[in-house]
Amino acid sequence: MTKHIQVTDSSEPGDIPVRRRNTQGIQTTSVSMTIPKELSQTINGIVVETKKSRSLVITELIRKGLENE
Repeated sequence: MTKHIQVTDSSEPGDIPVRRRNTQGIQTTSVSMTIPKELSQTINGIVVETKKSRSLVITELIRKGLENE
């Protein structure tokens, strides 16, 4: 999702949109996993429904699962 910034001859300062990651200041660890196709489709449905990132949805599902253990 690339956002283009219009460049003009003006030297006036302006706002530049910045996407911030990990805004809670929590340290993260990269994880790679293979999941069944049905679970992937369910996760994709949640992503579309909630407009959250795929990694955030997966993290929340893992957290909920661990809380129930």
